[in-house]
Amino acid sequence: MTQKEATDYLAEQLNRSRSETQRLLDQTTQVMQEVLDEERDIVLPGLGTFQAKLREKRRGFHPRRRQYMMLPPKRVVSFHAGLSLRNYVKNMRIEK
Repeated sequence: MTQKEATDYLAEQLNRSRSETQRLLDQTTQVMQEVLDEERDIVLPGLGTFQAKLREKRRGFHPRRRQYMMLPPKRVVSFHAGLSLRNYVKNMRIEK
C-alpha cells in the first residue's frame, strides 16, 4: 500500500477529506520522529513497538573490492510486532 492509497483509504474510513487525512498522517510521522529522536520508545498497543537503537561499529565486507572494512556506528529504527498483530498475520489465509 502506498502513502496515497493509505491516505485515500483512511479518508474514506474516517469520513474526512484527503488533504485533512494527509496532514494527520504527516503530523503523526513528525511526532514519531521527535519521540524517537529523544530516544524514547513508541508503543502502539495491538500493533507493536518502535525503537531507535545505536548500531555499534562493525566489520563488513565489500564484495566488489573483496576487502573487509569497518562500518561506522549508526542509529537505526527497529520494530517489534505486538502479539495481536503477530497472531493476526499468523492466522491469515494463504492464497495462491
